[in-house]
Amino acid sequence: MRRRLRDLTRIPKTWAINTANSTVFVLSGGRRVLHEGRYRRGRWSDWNRAFSCRPRRYAEPSSEEELCRLLAQADKVRVVGAGHSFNRAPLSDGLLLSLDRINQVAVRDDPAQPGWKIAAVGAGIRLRDLNRVLVRHGAALPVAGSTNPQSIGGLIATDLHGTGRDHGFLSEVVLSLRLVDAHGRVTTVRPGDDVFHAAIGGAGTCGVVIGAELRCCPAYNLSKAVKVVPRRWAEANLDALLEENTHLSFYYFGGLGRSRPQERHVAPVRMNKWNRTIDPPDRGRQLIKVLDELFDMIFSGHLMGLARVLHATDWLARMTMGLYALTVNHRAVVYPAEEGFARLLYFRHDEIEYGIAREHLQACLEDVHALLRARRYPTIIEVRFTPNASQALLGPGVGRPTAYVQLAPSLSRATDPIFREFEAIMLRYGGQPHLGKKTYLEREHMDATYGVETMERFRAARHAQDPSGKFLNEFTQRVLGGVVDGRPAPDARIGGATGHRQGP
Repeated sequence: MRRRLRDLTRIPKTWAINTANSTVFVLSGGRRVLHEGRYRRGRWSDWNRAFSCRPRRYAEPSSEEELCRLLAQADKVRVVGAGHSFNRAPLSDGLLLSLDRINQVAVRDDPAQPGWKIAAVGAGIRLRDLNRVLVRHGAALPVAGSTNPQSIGGLIATDLHGTGRDHGFLSEVVLSLRLVDAHGRVTTVRPGDDVFHAAIGGAGTCGVVIGAELRCCPAYNLSKAVKVVPRRWAEANLDALLEENTHLSFYYFGGLGRSRPQERHVAPVRMNKWNRTIDPPDRGRQLIKVLDELFDMIFSGHLMGLARVLHATDWLARMTMGLYALTVNHRAVVYPAEEGFARLLYFRHDEIEYGIAREHLQACLEDVHALLRARRYPTIIEVRFTPNASQALLGPGVGRPTAYVQLAPSLSRATDPIFREFEAIMLRYGGQPHLGKKTYLEREHMDATYGVETMERFRAARHAQDPSGKFLNEFTQRVLGGVVDGRPAPDARIGGATGHRQGP
């Protein structure tokens, strides 16, 4: 009964949050939303209002000295930024830290590359604010995420990836990290040091990143184009599309149970392309962005849930793709680099994402589509790509050219059952998890996925920074291994998953 009541409250809660964010978005001219974690009345909640905790102490240090003192005195510590993780990694019942006040930026010329810059940044600065500073210096990051409220420290801790032919990760441009260990001692680590590579993608378990040096390229513009194409054409021409476009991604409709087998390969797919250009930014780009994001919100945040109740998801998907084909095909909009990927308005949703070797993508997608059809679970499947360029020890795109497969269903419906089955498919294809998203993995699955030798390198580097497990919580200890207050991690089995890294 309790579970049924909880399921019944999902739709009105999700619609209320979506409507509130849409209202703020429209009234602010597309410049503001409520998509951030917050601490209020002794409780911290993530942006989704899906996870929360009551820490014994919440602090926003404004200096390195204050931060070091807090860490030396604390028994358990986690750090939060925008609260854009989709798991319990940020939560703490001990000390919860926000680095929002450690947000300084100093930009200097890069002596090794004319026109490039080196930015020394405080880890608490949000991506949107860093971009504004870089613009004033004629610089930009080679790759950025699709959301920009996150802190740089949080993006490093989850090995931010975008989609790109030549660049794919924020970690590519990280020259050094300034880390504070569990004793409150500060060190600077650089490539070649295992602690450096473990901290990138280490979910905040290898110390508190207080600052970083980033190599930034000259500012550039991006021409963004959206086109609706048949699935068969997109998959047959994938190699050529990846070669021709600076950045590429796809949105598939999954779980459309009424489509006939012979129709599935001609089903429409939304293809998103970004290419560098010398053309100036379009004057009307802000209005176009607002309208596009509102359209996505109406579809994903409201109509998709209603269509599911009315058993009309197939009809809605065809109508939506038809509208896209009529309104956006062959339309390209030029944005400055800092605006090209970032969007503000998101429907309340959950996410799970895995990176797999690119050669397994088509077979893996077939299995994911089959799962969603069998479970009558309509959702968007997003596919992105990166080269082998990550500096992390652990991450979804480490060690190979990678295709990412992500599910992002609305929280108007339970996600855990379908996510567990999806994760089992990903593991069969040698998938590597995004630790900023949902995962049900345990230590032994990570050993099988990355190899025992790599995981032991990670754990040794982590232990050197935090021998008592101060930076661990139950989630990170379960996934990465370690000790929290001398207790083992809680059990969280994966239905049908072996965790072994193997081909299809």
